[in-house]
Amino acid sequence: MIINATEVKNSFGKILKLLDYEDVVVKKNGRIVAKITRYTEPLDQSGMVEELVPPYEPKDRKVTYEEFLKLTANSEKRYELLDGEIHLLSSPRVKHQTTVGILYGE
Repeated sequence: MIINATEVKNSFGKILKLLDYEDVVVKKNGRIVAKITRYTEPLDQSGMVEELVPPYEPKDRKVTYEEFLKLTANSEKRYELLDGEIHLLSSPRVKHQTTVGILYGE
């Protein structure tokens, strides 16, 4: 069943009942944005849903050049790799560009 986001807000209880029969697809502004499915996995002994914890990576971990290329390959932003750390480069300001232009002209 496909419903819009407003219906989800207004009748969430009814939607939960629908999950006994089928999955619910949610549309917002004409685009599909979510799928609500029935939870079928067994709960742990406390009755809680267990969340997976992402692996811990210390902040001082250095990035290799190959990893840097993979991470920045599809980005339109400019990055720089310095001593294994990735830095986002800001765009030059107008004053900087003007000064460079004047120096170039000289």
